[in-house]
Amino acid sequence: MKILRASSSTPPSLPKPPGEVVVKEQVGKEFITYKRDDEGHVVGSHDGAPVPSWLERTKARTWSSLVPDNLPNSVSPDYAATRKWQLTRDFFGTFAATSSLAAVTTAVGPANTALLALSIAGLSLANVTWIKQRLPQITQFASTGLATVAERNPKPWMLAADLVLQVSMIAEAATPLLPAQSYYALLTSLAMAQAVGTVALNSASAGVGPRQARANNLGEMTTKNSNQSTLISIAGATAGLAAVGALTGPLGFGHAALVVSTLGALAGTYAKIRKHQALEYDPINEEALRRVIDRGAVGPESNQLKSLLALGKKEKLTVGNRPRPLLQDANFPALRQLFIERPYMLSVHEGAPYIVMKDEAQAKDEISQASAPLPTSASYPERMAQVQAAYHAILLEKFLASPDYQQLVEKRGQSAAELEAVTRTFQQTPPDMHGFLQEMQKLGWSVDMVRFRGDSKPVSIQTGDGELTLEVRWEQAEPGDAPSRAGRRQGM
Repeated sequence: MKILRASSSTPPSLPKPPGEVVVKEQVGKEFITYKRDDEGHVVGSHDGAPVPSWLERTKARTWSSLVPDNLPNSVSPDYAATRKWQLTRDFFGTFAATSSLAAVTTAVGPANTALLALSIAGLSLANVTWIKQRLPQITQFASTGLATVAERNPKPWMLAADLVLQVSMIAEAATPLLPAQSYYALLTSLAMAQAVGTVALNSASAGVGPRQARANNLGEMTTKNSNQSTLISIAGATAGLAAVGALTGPLGFGHAALVVSTLGALAGTYAKIRKHQALEYDPINEEALRRVIDRGAVGPESNQLKSLLALGKKEKLTVGNRPRPLLQDANFPALRQLFIERPYMLSVHEGAPYIVMKDEAQAKDEISQASAPLPTSASYPERMAQVQAAYHAILLEKFLASPDYQQLVEKRGQSAAELEAVTRTFQQTPPDMHGFLQEMQKLGWSVDMVRFRGDSKPVSIQTGDGELTLEVRWEQAEPGDAPSRAGRRQGM
């Protein structure tokens, strides 16, 4: 058995006390300061303060149930402003919805009487009610394709969806003033429109919460947001009932409900517009790139109503398309060499840019990892590659519509002109997107959100033994695409 003996060497000297240490701690909205001297005595700034009263403790608990802890460090900078306007929207929303609900309830009796008086075979209250309940559900199910579209261009879709819901609410408030025979047809149509609006609104706004919950506190923030909305909604509903009651005497119930609902909808729409102005939620998408390329260093559209015009513009680019048309291009060998150091390939197909994203099969195809202030996630290089490909495609699209391109076609032929167009715009596209994206970030664009159609279809291009191999990974299908598959095509 070994016996360990203490070493006779001199033990190392302890470090010299650092002197007075001051530590600040944030608790809620307040900061507490602690001071520690050389002898280890600790004094806090709240030491000796009187014990809070019952009312102060209640106020503190109420605040804690409504506001995320460690505000504002735990949420994004736009949280307070957007919540202020969202709560205003919630107040006027329930202010208007209460009168609309009262109107719909009042009109149901005459509507049922009118329905029975029609005496149409097979038309009964039960059948009509079934149709009224089921058609909106089918509409919502059929509208799921709208989700990805709304997510790519969120702000305009959120506002458009909210306008649909507001107009539907006003129309519901008008039911006592309309012919009773139109009641069920109107409410069924409105419910179908509301189902589409709800799909667009939920899809477009899905990323707001995760972006605002900076401290991984999404659950806490969502719960407290709900608590805020609950209190405000109770106040709005109470005010709505009071307003309808006050106006029923001079106007009559039907007109009173319509006036209250309209006023609430207009005020709620204004609050929604102001919320969107404060919301930092402007992704890098096709419309954003076209705006910057056409106008120079500009930020997102500040006029929210004007931004609705973007909903009428069709997306032209598919950033990640199927490889066969590219492989069938006579210019493929030259294009492969041209894009050897870029993570995408671009050609002209049917007179328009055609993008194929590469799956970084070769080291030269890789984009270096992003550095702060850009996002540093492992997937962000792929997002930068999509921005670069779309940027190049927009330049190519503009060149294809220019007189210079037409002269090239007449002089050198179609295939040679297409290759020259791709080459010229290749040289105009930034080889490194870090600086471009940082500039867009300074202009107010949400560079962490890159939203393009077809952004999840990379192909792996390999060369070896004189044979070309493409490994295709279809991760997300677009309308009209074949079912997802993973396969390997050789000798194409």
